[in-house]
Amino acid sequence: MLLGALMMQGLRPGPELFKNQGDIVYTIMVGLIFVNIFMFLQGNYFVKAFANIIKVPTILLIPILIILCVTGAYAVNNTAFDVKVAIVFGAIAYVLRKADFPVTPMLLEIILVPIAEVSMSRSLLLSEGSYLIFFNRPISLLFLILSVISIFITY
Repeated sequence: MLLGALMMQGLRPGPELFKNQGDIVYTIMVGLIFVNIFMFLQGNYFVKAFANIIKVPTILLIPILIILCVTGAYAVNNTAFDVKVAIVFGAIAYVLRKADFPVTPMLLEIILVPIAEVSMSRSLLLSEGSYLIFFNRPISLLFLILSVISIFITY
């Protein structure tokens, strides 16, 4: 999740991150230390109070969560369009959840696709627009074959 958060902020994760944006990275690290201290105190002293949340009936909890989500979606840009988008994607998420779609591959896709697009654009620039560059190198061909196999293999 941290990788995705860094990319959303325009930071490129990797070894150059500490060199190029060291002040931001170290600020995040100090913030994470404070969060861990806070979570430790919260876990030790407030766990009994938080455990009472399971006593709230689901019939009350779900409408409260929906209201909070819709309010948050509206608060971002103060437009009804954002609320409609939140409702549509909430419905899609509900259907995918009922169909037992795994969440982890979707999160990986959100994080890795921008990196893959940039890398593919660079490769096509190097090869002057020829897609054969993906088949000429043995390692590239191996990954393409493994990708195709993984699409057709189900368990």
